[in-house]
Amino acid sequence: MYAKISNGLVAKRNGIVADEEKRLAALRSYHILDSINEHEFDRLAELAALICEVPIAIISLVDETRQWFKSTVGFEIKQTTRDISFCQHALSNDALLEVEDVTKDERFRHNPFVTEFPNIRFYAGYPLIDPNGFALGALCVLDRKPNKLNAKQRTALTTLAQEVISHIVSRKEINEKLNYEKLFTHSIDLVCLAGVDGFFKEINPAFTQVLGWDEKELLKNKLITFVHQADVEKTLAEIEKLSQGVKTINFINRFRTKSGVYKTLDWVANPDTSTGSIYAIARDVTEKLQFKEWLSIAETKFKALFEYSPDAIFVEDSAGTILDINEAAIAIQGLPKDKLIGTNIRMLVPGEKYLKIIKDYKQLYLGVVKTVESSIWSPELGEIPVEISGKRISYENKSALLLHVRDITERRKMETERQQIIREISNRKEEMIQHSLTIQEEERKRIASEMHDEIGAGLSKISVLSHVIKKSFQNTGLVSSNIDKVLKASNELQQNIGEIIWAMDVKNDTLENLLAFINTYASEFFDESGINFQIITPEKIPVVSIAGKIRRNTFLSIKESLNNIAKHANARNARIEVCIQKKILTFIITDDGIGFDTANIARFRNGICNLRQRIADICGALSLVSKPNEGTIVEFSIPMDDSSEMMLDLAQF
Repeated sequence: MYAKISNGLVAKRNGIVADEEKRLAALRSYHILDSINEHEFDRLAELAALICEVPIAIISLVDETRQWFKSTVGFEIKQTTRDISFCQHALSNDALLEVEDVTKDERFRHNPFVTEFPNIRFYAGYPLIDPNGFALGALCVLDRKPNKLNAKQRTALTTLAQEVISHIVSRKEINEKLNYEKLFTHSIDLVCLAGVDGFFKEINPAFTQVLGWDEKELLKNKLITFVHQADVEKTLAEIEKLSQGVKTINFINRFRTKSGVYKTLDWVANPDTSTGSIYAIARDVTEKLQFKEWLSIAETKFKALFEYSPDAIFVEDSAGTILDINEAAIAIQGLPKDKLIGTNIRMLVPGEKYLKIIKDYKQLYLGVVKTVESSIWSPELGEIPVEISGKRISYENKSALLLHVRDITERRKMETERQQIIREISNRKEEMIQHSLTIQEEERKRIASEMHDEIGAGLSKISVLSHVIKKSFQNTGLVSSNIDKVLKASNELQQNIGEIIWAMDVKNDTLENLLAFINTYASEFFDESGINFQIITPEKIPVVSIAGKIRRNTFLSIKESLNNIAKHANARNARIEVCIQKKILTFIITDDGIGFDTANIARFRNGICNLRQRIADICGALSLVSKPNEGTIVEFSIPMDDSSEMMLDLAQF
C-alpha cells in the first residue's frame, strides 16, 4: 500500500502523509479519541446519511489497534478492532473510497460485519485529512444492500468530510486557547504581552500577587518605571534587541514592588516583529539568588573551618579512599597531602584493626549512627582513641563521607577518673543509706511494739470496762446506747490502730503481705455488709519489698473504695482484681451497684477527693468509670516502691 523511502519514513502519496507513527501522533494531538458526543459532529453524520440516502453514517477515527466512532447514525456500536475496520482502507489516499458491493471485494467479503449482522453490502468513505496531510479517520456511509452514490452525493460526502476535519481542527484550537487562558490565569510565573514601546499590554494575576501592584498601575506606566535604577540601562538595551527580533533568555533585572522592596526577576521573551509585540515570562528568583549567595558564603566559611580546624577532617568515599584532608589530619598521618589523597585507610592502619575501622565508617556512611568512638593511627603516636562524627555529602559529584575526627585521649582519662570518683561516692552513699535504714527499721519496730503493748492494752481495758458498765445498767436505755457507741468507737479505734501498727511493722513490707491483709480486711468488711465479694490476684506474686508509706496509702485507698460501695452503691456483688506489670501495681475495684454520673459527683466528693489525694501522694494514677444503673469501676496504679526509678516508670505509664 505504501512506498518506502530511504530515511525510513513512508512517502506522501495522493496528498496524504503516510508515516503511520506521525499519523498516530497527529491523531493524539487533537485529544478527540474517547471524547463525549458533540452536536456538531452528530449533525454532520445525520446530513451524510440523509444526502446519501443510506441508513448508516459514521465519523470514524483509527488509532493503532481500533477504529473509534465519534458519531454514528443507525449504528449502535462505539468502536471495533482495527483489523475489521472498513475505514482503515480509506486512509491511503485523498479520494473517496466507494465499494458498491462489498461481498465482491476481497478486502471486505469475509468481514464479520458483512457475513453477520448488520450484513453490510455497500461502503463509501472519504478520509479525514488534517492541514498537515495526516488521515485521522474517515466519514463513511453504509447500506445493507448494494448501492452507488451519484455525483452530487459524492461531492456532498467530500464536502461534509472536509467540514468534519474543520470542526476537529477548530475544536483543538479552541481547547488550546482555553488551556492557554488557564495557564495565563493560574501560572505562578509572571506572564505578559508587552510592546517595544515599553508598556505592558496584558498581564496575568501573578504580577499582582508577586509585586503587589494592581493591574491598572502596571498598565498605565512604562515597565522601566518599576525597574531598579542600576538595571534601567541594560533593560532598555534588552528591549531594543527584542524590537530587532532577538530572543531574550535568562535576562535578570530587579523590579520594585508596591511595598518598596525589589524582587529579582528572570525573563524569557520572544518578539513578534510583525506586530511589535513581546511575549514574555518572568520568574521570581529573589530567594533562589539569596540562597545561592548564602551558599557561597557558607562554602567559604566551610573551607576556612575545614582547613584551620584543630581537629582532623577527612573526606572519604564508601570504600575508605581519602578524597580530601585538612592540615590537622596531615599532621597526624605524617605524610604530604598529595601522598594521602587517593590512599585507602587500609594502608594507614594495622591489618587486624582495619575491619573494625571500615565497619565504623560504613555505619556512618549509611547513616546508621552519626558518631562512633574508634581509633586512628599515627606513625609517631601509634593508636589514638578518637570520636568520629560522619555526614554523607556530595563531593565533586560523588557520594562521600565527611569525617570529623577528635582526639579523646584526655577525655577518656578524665572519664575514667570521674567514674572512679562516682563509684567511691556511691559506695559511701550506699553505706550511709543502709545505716539510716537500719536505724529507721529499729525505730519502727520499737514504735510498733510500744503502740501494740501500750495502746492495745488500754483499748482492751476500755472495752472490758464498757461491757461491765453495760451489764450494770441493763435497764437504762440511754446509758446502754451510749455505752454501745463507746464500744463501737473503741473497736474502730482498735482496728485503726491495728492497721497503723501493721503499716509500720517492718516484717510486713512485702507485696504478698499487703495483698493478704487487703484480702482479709475486704472479706470481713463485706461479710458484715452482706455483699458478695471476690478478689483475683496473680498466681505468682513476686517477692517485692513495699515501703510503709505506699502500703499504708494503698490500703487506705482500697478501704475508701470499699466504703463507697457499702454506703452508696446498693451493690450485690463486688470484686477486686490485682495486676502486676513492670513494677506497677494496679487494683481494679468493680461493683454492680446503681452507679452515678461522673460529671456530677457531689455526694461522693469527699471520698473521691480523699482517694485522689492518697493516690497522688504515692505518685499513682487514678481512673473512675461509672454510669447510672451500670455500676462503677475504680482503677488505680501505683509504683511498688518510692525510688526515683519507679517514679520515672510511673511518668511513662
